[in-house]
Amino acid sequence: MSLEPPTYLSSLQNNIRARPIPWEGAVRAGNITDDHLKKIKAVDKVRKDQRRQTIEQDLAGYTGLLAGGAQGKSVLDSAARRTDIVQYILVLASDLIQDVPSLADSLISHPEPYKPFLPFLQHSTNAEDPIPLLTSTFLIALVSHSLVATSKPALRDNEALPQLYTYLSTLTKNQDSGLQDIGVQGFSDLLRTSQAREIFWNQREETLDPLIDTLRSAAGGKENASSLGGNSRIEPGLAGGVGLQLLYRVLLVVWQLAFEGPLVGEELQENYEIIQLYTQLLRLSPKEKTTRLLLATLLNLFSSNRTTLLPVAVFVRLPALLTNLAGRHLTDPDLLEDLTALSSMLEEYTKTQTTFDQYAAEVQSGHLRWSPPHKNPTFWKDNARRIVEESNGALPKKLAEILSKSWDNDKQVLAIACNDVGSLVKEVPERRTQLERLGLKTRVMELMADKDETRPNCGRCQTAGEQCQYAMQLQWGGRAFSRSRFGACVGTGGMERLEYSPGEFIYTTKAAKAAQARASASTGSDLTLSQPVDPFSSLSSDQKALLHHFINDASQITACHSGMQQDICRMLVPMALQTPSLLYATTALSAIHIQALHNQSETVKTAPDIARLMALSLEHFRTELQNPSSKGSEALVATARTLCLAEIHSGAINPNSWRAHIDGARALMRASDAAGEDSLRSASGFRRYLDRWYWSIVSLTALTGNGPPIGDMSDFASSDLMGYGHSPDYLDDYWGFTVDLAAVFRQIGAAAWRSHEVEKATQGFVAGEIDSSVEDDAASLEFAVRQLMNRDSSSQPSFYPGAAQGLSPESAQQLLLCNEAFQHSALIQIHRRLRKTPTTSPEVQQSVRRILECTAQIGPSSGLSPWVMLTTPIFIAGCEARGQDRDTVRQLLSSLHDTIRVPNVLQSLKFLEQYWADKLNEEEDWNQFLDRMQFDFIPY
Repeated sequence: MSLEPPTYLSSLQNNIRARPIPWEGAVRAGNITDDHLKKIKAVDKVRKDQRRQTIEQDLAGYTGLLAGGAQGKSVLDSAARRTDIVQYILVLASDLIQDVPSLADSLISHPEPYKPFLPFLQHSTNAEDPIPLLTSTFLIALVSHSLVATSKPALRDNEALPQLYTYLSTLTKNQDSGLQDIGVQGFSDLLRTSQAREIFWNQREETLDPLIDTLRSAAGGKENASSLGGNSRIEPGLAGGVGLQLLYRVLLVVWQLAFEGPLVGEELQENYEIIQLYTQLLRLSPKEKTTRLLLATLLNLFSSNRTTLLPVAVFVRLPALLTNLAGRHLTDPDLLEDLTALSSMLEEYTKTQTTFDQYAAEVQSGHLRWSPPHKNPTFWKDNARRIVEESNGALPKKLAEILSKSWDNDKQVLAIACNDVGSLVKEVPERRTQLERLGLKTRVMELMADKDETRPNCGRCQTAGEQCQYAMQLQWGGRAFSRSRFGACVGTGGMERLEYSPGEFIYTTKAAKAAQARASASTGSDLTLSQPVDPFSSLSSDQKALLHHFINDASQITACHSGMQQDICRMLVPMALQTPSLLYATTALSAIHIQALHNQSETVKTAPDIARLMALSLEHFRTELQNPSSKGSEALVATARTLCLAEIHSGAINPNSWRAHIDGARALMRASDAAGEDSLRSASGFRRYLDRWYWSIVSLTALTGNGPPIGDMSDFASSDLMGYGHSPDYLDDYWGFTVDLAAVFRQIGAAAWRSHEVEKATQGFVAGEIDSSVEDDAASLEFAVRQLMNRDSSSQPSFYPGAAQGLSPESAQQLLLCNEAFQHSALIQIHRRLRKTPTTSPEVQQSVRRILECTAQIGPSSGLSPWVMLTTPIFIAGCEARGQDRDTVRQLLSSLHDTIRVPNVLQSLKFLEQYWADKLNEEEDWNQFLDRMQFDFIPY
């Protein structure tokens, strides 16, 4: 474990060795004795073997020279006033015990071997004074030798270690990195036994605190700046000017301390948030040697503190980070062994974890965020009593501790804690006295009366660099609806709500209806009260049935939650009633779904009714395109979008079908923008929806298609994300992946097409070889994906503006898994399409397994769920799957088809079976196979 001495120390020692010392004058002045001088000259500036021989012939004499004894003072005691001699002797003493181990053994057998040296540790408060520094160097070498030389702790070491630790801590607190390096290496040399580590721990305020500050600086954050639960305040990169060597030595010290896991584990987390800190450092670790120490330390701590630390590890998403690490090219066997052990330990734990466990872990971590349990009434109803009673009220006590802090850098923590206290009081009011005894009521009242309260600022506005807008939503008439005048009328039963189409309704009076009925009866007339206007009245019965099926069923296959489905219907249906081409396209899409529901997915492409609806849509579409007043209309873009979906859902493989509609939609949007209509940055909700569809299909085509990328190459620049330039990244609930990841998809497609063109144009091209520019593209794209994965493992991405409020915690978690599946899909395509990596390679197979794990956690689901978005990642994983993984892919795609009834999913499975059976060799990827078969298929 010994490391090379720091450069600063080596330079100082060499300088002192070269200095001339007037030894004879020192003898005459009485600073040293003749005997001292003879012994010094016998071993100074001689060969090592001669030095060893001289000392071993007079061990007692040289022990007395350094430590003193019955024969007289030590040379240091005699020359204490001569700093030049003291410095020289300290350097010489270090050399002697290093070159002659038997002298070190003789010294530690002396009754008081450290006595002449210890006072020099306090020689000066100046950190650059060489005497304390050289003294510590000698004592570290001798004490560390003593620690391992005896099986039982020695009193001499127990007395010397605290003084040494105190001095070394002054070095680690110094701003000079060279002195910090010396101090940290000194700690490492001394932490060789359990007793030495315990003493170090007992002095942790002066020994450990500076080291933790160094690690926080390396991670880019200070106190209260943790990466807890995804709201990371630590910026990427090794910050704070912390050098790699210093970082390694600090991590080495903490790793040694972690061997006392039962002693230090809980307090390391409680006082230093060690799990959050190490999780962040793992993300940033630049070398395998630092990664190895980080993993080994966590393994030591978890092994002896499973109950308290594993929940925190899961809470800060360490398992996801370990999965990402496993996908890297790691070679260190110790690192890989610890990574496997940690992953297995966390996997075993997470299998039994409940929502209560997650909440308890968050509270015990000491840093709260707005995770789902805090705002979930059902959680509090089910768990409030358990929170108050379990472990003698440990969680309320921890809440009291959290509330007792000021949290100047994160006031949100106080708001969350107050929310939790209020929920406990509401659900278990009989335990209010218990909570009051903890001081919770007093502290909450203090916070409510705080005059220095600052206005909140939401994370989305902070990210966008915009000022938050505050508004109060007033109730109708200034009171609840039921207490308003109109609400009172409804409440008496005098009015009723009549819905004339989905989501559209009016109020009418029962009295008016009854009066007309009486008038009709009195005249004997057969006239009845007419119903509200039916917006579908102009449609045929078949069209009505298909449109109702679209509203209630078919619209679910492009929506992952009810809010999205309602938005799609609210935007498309009224427009379809006014635009024949869109009406026929929408009913065709609905008819395709009905056909699949009747187990006729394989005959969709030949069904006459569907072909007729598609033909009518295209006929009207051509007519509408020729109408000058309709050019640039959103309805025409919507028609192109719906025709494209209908072609894809039916399992079309003709490039002149679905691709043509994407190109058409793009041309219409360009025309609209050029005419000054709604643009990509328009406030129009429907135009934004159409833009989202367009960029989704373009991105997925680039990721999976074998043809040229759709659109201009400017559409594939990383700086142009969905047309918003440098706007913040977010996870689009319509796509199932983030905006930045979509940009990566488009760049993968562009790079793959460039590579394809180079291969065709290059004579003598050797299969399997790749151009250097393609390798550069692959490296850049993989780095971008890894960065996104590291970011998402530490913090939840923002969702599409306004979408988060309509998502349940379960839906939000499933969208995160969906996004992760798409991330691994991108990695597979980078390896296979760009690098031509063999399908059997570990990096490809690891991504395959992770995609299958993510999809299995999401579905199957027959309701509105991100499950509907998973055709693409399952198919990409299936292309590279082997053995039992292929059976898993078959099962997942079959379940996906059975639940959403999209014929294209069944087509995807059939193509996979054909690809597995007919590909030329293991190296032929899916896109090469498509090119050879002359298909243009998209697994969507």
